Amino acid sequence: MLRYRYIIVQLGLVGPLMTISTTVMREVTRLLFLVFVLNINPSVSQVQRQAGSKLREHFSSEQVAMLNQPMKAQPVNGTESRRVEREKEDMIH
Repeated sequence: MLRYRYIIVQLGLVGPLMTISTTVMREVTRLLFLVFVLNINPSVSQVQRQAGSKLREHFSSEQVAMLNQPMKAQPVNGTESRRVEREKEDMIH
């Protein structure tokens, strides 16, 4: 078990796993509230419909639409632009 914890920490997956765990616990709490407090027993199809609609809502946003459009790559830390500038200077001299 310690191996798995080490791997998770080394890969930087602690944050995403905590987010997923929190979301799952929130949904479980909501379902338990529906069942035990409100005496509503949601069927599997209702839960699937709700999950599907939430996924569609999330993935139809403008941010996701932006991901489908091509973007010009930017150099990391300006290293590429410095190299291009040096090459231009060398060509001039």
